Amino acid sequence: MNGGSCFKIPSVSTPTCVCSVSYKGSRCEEFQLSSTGGDSAESGMIAGVIIIVLLILVVMAVVIYYTCKLKKSKEPNQPKSEQYWKIQPREQTV
Repeated sequence: MNGGSCFKIPSVSTPTCVCSVSYKGSRCEEFQLSSTGGDSAESGMIAGVIIIVLLILVVMAVVIYYTCKLKKSKEPNQPKSEQYWKIQPREQTV
């Protein structure tokens, strides 16, 4: 049926069929669309590499964020009292 070749095996009660590329089933009665997908191992490898790259980027972003946060917290918010002593007093005019 549908371009397949069927034959009878004496030990099996039903005929066995070898279907053409576009059909499947015990009697080649179901039409099967051909898939254009690539190799599943290759797509799994690509997905794994993408996940690892994304994890590395997230870790780098977290490290940069906390480094900047630490650097800002160490900077003084107010000028030191020594800096006021460097200002020259005004001359008084009488």
